Amino acid sequence: MAGGVRAVHGLLLRSLASIVGALVFAGTSIWVAAATGTESHEQSSSDVLHFLDGGFLHGKLMGMEPGQGIHWAYPESRETIRFRPGGVDGVKFEGAGSHRAWPSPTCRIQFGNGDEILGELTSVDEDGARFRTWFGGDLIAPRENLSALTFFPAGYEMVYDGPNGVDGWQLQNGSRGWNYEDGAFVAEGVGILGRDLKLSDSAALEFDLAWNGRFSLSFIMYTDAIDRFDYSINSYMFHLTPGYVSLQRVQVGAGVISIGPQTQIPDMLSKSRSRLKIQVDKSQASITLWMDGQLVRRWKDPGGFVAKGTGVVFSSQMEGPTVKISNVQVSRWNGMFEVQAPPTEPLKQDLVYLGNSDKVTGRVQGVRDGRLRVMARRRSLEIPLARVNQVFFAQSGASGSEAPPWEVRAELAGGGAVVLELEEWNRERVSGRSENFGSVVLKPESIRQVRFNASKTQPLGESTSSNEEIWDADE
Repeated sequence: MAGGVRAVHGLLLRSLASIVGALVFAGTSIWVAAATGTESHEQSSSDVLHFLDGGFLHGKLMGMEPGQGIHWAYPESRETIRFRPGGVDGVKFEGAGSHRAWPSPTCRIQFGNGDEILGELTSVDEDGARFRTWFGGDLIAPRENLSALTFFPAGYEMVYDGPNGVDGWQLQNGSRGWNYEDGAFVAEGVGILGRDLKLSDSAALEFDLAWNGRFSLSFIMYTDAIDRFDYSINSYMFHLTPGYVSLQRVQVGAGVISIGPQTQIPDMLSKSRSRLKIQVDKSQASITLWMDGQLVRRWKDPGGFVAKGTGVVFSSQMEGPTVKISNVQVSRWNGMFEVQAPPTEPLKQDLVYLGNSDKVTGRVQGVRDGRLRVMARRRSLEIPLARVNQVFFAQSGASGSEAPPWEVRAELAGGGAVVLELEEWNRERVSGRSENFGSVVLKPESIRQVRFNASKTQPLGESTSSNEEIWDADE
C-alpha cells in the first residue's frame, strides 16, 4: 500500500495533467484516494503503467480494447480507470512467464520491423519462414520480411531471465544503495548486489545498464562470495566508468592483476544507457565484452582461467549518480560461437557467416532438413546448419507508413518482441494482427512489458516530453 501511495504522490506532483488528460470518462464516477487508503480495489498492485512524460501508476491491467481504452485497476479507486493510448508509454508486468517454458531455443529470427523471435526454425523457402515458439505455437512469416537469423550453438540454454524481485539476490547497502524497483535494481550510492547465477564453463551474461551521471561500477564474475568484495577468492573483476573499462584477475596469493590496459569506449560519453554482453570461455581463458552489439574488447588471461565460482556481484562505488541494472539474462553455450554485428549499410545480397569465420554472399534459397541452400556466383551451395552462425538478408527498405493508434510492441519473457495492431487483451489471451505473422494470439503471462507508440526507442519508464492533446480512445 505505502509504495503505491508514494508512487501516486510522485505522479501527481510530476504529471497530473498527463494522467487526467489520458483518462477516458464514460459516465462513471472515478474516485481516487491517494492519501487515505480507504475503499481499496481488490486487485493486487503488481503492474506499472508508464506515461510518456515519465509519470507512472501502480495497479493491475484488467484489459485493453480499441474504442474502450486501457482498463486499469488502482487499489485506491472505487472503479476501474480507463485510459486512452496516446499519452501512455507502456505497462510493465511483474513476474512474467518463465523462459523455462522453452529454455533451449535453436534460433533467433529477426524482422525488418524490429520483431524478434526465439524458437525453432523448421524451414525457409521463397514463400516464407516457418518456426515454432513457446508462446505462440507454429508461426509463418513472408521471406521478404526477414532481417536476420542467428543459429544458437549446441548446448545453448537460457538459465536466468529477470529480475522479477529480490528473491535469490543479496543486497548489502548504505543508505542509498541497491533497491528493487519495477523490474530493475537501482542504486544512488554505494552498495553491493550479488547472486549465484550458475555461471558455466562457457557462459554469457547480458544486462541493460542506465545511468544519469559520472558513475563508477565494478562487477565481479565467477566468484563464490555474492554478498561482498572478497579478495581472498579467485574471480574476474570489470571496472566501468563512462568511456572506460578495465578487467582484472583477483587471485589468492597474487592479489589483483590487470589483464591488459584500460580500454576506451567513447560512444558511452554521448549515451545514458547501453546493453552489455560478456561471453566467457574457460577452456580458452577468454572473456569478451560487447556493448550495444559492438565488440569492445576480447581479453585472454595468459595464466589460464583461475576462477571456480558461479556467482556475480555488482558494486556501485559512488554517491550521487543513479545506476540502473535490468533485463539480466544468463545463458550457457559451447564456447565456439561468436555473434557478428549487423551490417551498417543496407545489403544488396544475403550474407551468411560460417563457424570458421568464412562468409558467403548470394541469395538464400531455403533452409530444410538441416541444410542451408545458397545461390552464390551462379553456383548452388548446400551448407550444413551446424556450420552456419548467422544469416543477414538483403532488405527492400522500410515502408515509412504511420503506425495505427493501437499498435503495441509486446516484449516477451526470455527474449524477443512482436509488434501487433491490438484487437483485444483480456486475462486469457492477447490477440492482434502482425505484419509478419498475420493473426496472432499470445498468452498474457508470456509478456513482460508492452509498449504503446511502438516506434519509441527510449526504455520504458524513461521520461520524454509530449505536448500531444489526448482525446477519447475511439478517436
